[in-house]
Amino acid sequence: MFRRRTPRGLRPVAWSVTKAVRAPMRTMAAFRIFDVTVNNRQAIPRRGVAILASNHISIADAPFSWAASRRVVVAIAMAELWRVPGLGPVMWLLGHIPIKRGNKRSAKRMLARATRVPIVPVGIIGSNKVVPLGSLRVHRKEPVTLNFGEPINPCAQRYLGPEDEAQERLLADLREAILALSTPEPAAA
Repeated sequence: MFRRRTPRGLRPVAWSVTKAVRAPMRTMAAFRIFDVTVNNRQAIPRRGVAILASNHISIADAPFSWAASRRVVVAIAMAELWRVPGLGPVMWLLGHIPIKRGNKRSAKRMLARATRVPIVPVGIIGSNKVVPLGSLRVHRKEPVTLNFGEPINPCAQRYLGPEDEAQERLLADLREAILALSTPEPAAA
């Protein structure tokens, strides 16, 4: 009899790693060690598998979005994170999905895996100032905003039809949602 395997991100090891790593992150949040604002966190489904898809402007994006989710979530993250010593094995244990940036085929494979799984668009603003590209220095007081969008259902009527066209529509909608969520609000005059 065919048994569907539990995704790695939902296995007990993932839960244990999640709890162990989130504890210090929550302590940092409680003491405002980082200036992080989270908007619309309730958009993340409370049960079942969900995929977070965000813009990537810093090596800090994945930890910020992962910590803000308050549940085990399989994240789509830049493939380079799997090569970071110490972080790569954690990403693998948690069942996150590596995506090669700029590779449309890689994104399409991700969407194929996400069949019947809600994709939550996330816009991250300011993390590139906390850990600037090419720098090892962390600027704790720089503000970071995480905006969670409403989940996109890949099974919606809009995404039915020929596979390539449906995936193109889904990818375009996902890109558009992430762009809207990652655009800073203009400062009030």
